[in-house]
Amino acid sequence: MEAGSEDWPFPIKRKDVKAQLPSVWYLIRHFDRANQWLEYSYIKDYFTHDYQLDSINTSNEASLKLFYTNHFNRMLLTGFTIRSSRYIQSANLHYIEQDDKVRLKRILQQNNTVLEFSYDGPDGAMSEIVYPNGLVAKFDYTLIEIDRNVLMNHFLTHSHPRTAHGPGYLLIGDITEQAQVRLRITDVLGTDTVPVADLSFPLLGKLPVIDYEMFTGESFFAILLHHEETQSELCLFHAQADIWQSTPTYIKLPKDTSIHTGHDFLLAIQQHRVTVVERQNGKWRALKPFDVEKSSITHFFSHGFLVYNDQQLRMFVRRDDSQWTPNVLPLPPGMLENSTSVFDRFEHPDEIIRNFKEGIKLDALRMFHNVVVFRSLHLEGFKLYARLHLFHLNGKHEVSRQTVVDVLIEDLTTYTFNPPEADGNVFAFGYRFEHGKFRLKVISHRGKIMDEVEKIKEKIEQDIREQPNAPEAEKQRYRKESHEKLNVELEELYRNITSQIPFAIDPAKFGVIVNDAHIIAASHKVLFDG
Repeated sequence: MEAGSEDWPFPIKRKDVKAQLPSVWYLIRHFDRANQWLEYSYIKDYFTHDYQLDSINTSNEASLKLFYTNHFNRMLLTGFTIRSSRYIQSANLHYIEQDDKVRLKRILQQNNTVLEFSYDGPDGAMSEIVYPNGLVAKFDYTLIEIDRNVLMNHFLTHSHPRTAHGPGYLLIGDITEQAQVRLRITDVLGTDTVPVADLSFPLLGKLPVIDYEMFTGESFFAILLHHEETQSELCLFHAQADIWQSTPTYIKLPKDTSIHTGHDFLLAIQQHRVTVVERQNGKWRALKPFDVEKSSITHFFSHGFLVYNDQQLRMFVRRDDSQWTPNVLPLPPGMLENSTSVFDRFEHPDEIIRNFKEGIKLDALRMFHNVVVFRSLHLEGFKLYARLHLFHLNGKHEVSRQTVVDVLIEDLTTYTFNPPEADGNVFAFGYRFEHGKFRLKVISHRGKIMDEVEKIKEKIEQDIREQPNAPEAEKQRYRKESHEKLNVELEELYRNITSQIPFAIDPAKFGVIVNDAHIIAASHKVLFDG
């Protein structure tokens, strides 16, 4: 595993981001497993209120330093110096203003011109480059104007125009004045070269259509028609011998049904069941539905779907005998309950905890190519982990190998939450285990409030010094009571501040992102060689 996030402590004062995004992140340090590092520093651009790169320093004592000059009402890069253990190289950049545009005119090293540029082409395009050896490269331009209508295909549409791409084809749809869906099919460039039986598709909708959705596959596509009060209609088309058949198959679906497109099938998904729609013996059929408990989590992929009800992880795919049957994967029961119970160990408002418990279910079950990925959460002492259960599937969708990877989210003994400075105060927060729960506490605090606290403490000592004849016990009592009162007020302030923080750990660290290249969990990339 390698770190998927860097150190981001580059602060921006509040007054510097007025009328801008509330925060901007700048990379200031990057390091690898060998502890080699790069450090970046920045300088403010007073014309744009952004920050420009100022320098880069490396662990092997190499560096890059950039130089800027305010010229032509902007901050321009006018030089740089590269230093290493073996050489030093510098360059200067000169600019001109031509036709209200700032252009790089020449690059110099040791006061000698290295490259020189001219901009006499159309609209100020570069026309000439002069090299140090006297070689001149010249650019000629020819303006070509092409009729816009030649470059574009135009389609007259009614209401609700919509497009969807399939492999090698483009679907174009709209709703006519008669409240029916009209379909056209072209190649991906919009040219009428895709063969259709009977030349065109019929208007779709036995009842008035208020909206529709389009789903495309390799040799089929489907249109889901929505009506005002009655059931939805699924219209299915297929290609035969590379010719699209124009006669639709209608299947009625309940109004709350959503559609997922598989490799050569569709899934009609409802809250309590999943129905496979596929072609059998040349005809579209809706198979017997599979019941799914409401509390289950599901994931749909190109060859089937996965269901976990916190007791069993089942995978539904079409087997060699063309039957859809579930296969139970060896995931232990109770993974959802164990994961959600982690948040019961934190003292935060009930609504926040409920949101986290529901949120972690959304991406707990995923697919990475031929690997089923299930993410659970657990605590080991004060260390919070994301555990990836990886089930490697063979060509028959059977588990050929199982891997478990633990990824550290945070070590709560050392974790601190460091928000930006607010109203002249800088706070650091951390979790402390008290009475069976992790409570958010202020770990450190500096700034205006603490300056006032120090003034009050000094005033207490001044009061004591002004009473030299008072008994020592009375002085100690006064000091103790004053400090206790001050501490009570500070604790109340801290409680008010921590109560405004929904959760002090980045919620993204609990999530899982799966793409073609990586599985990303707890801000780490899990590298996988297949």
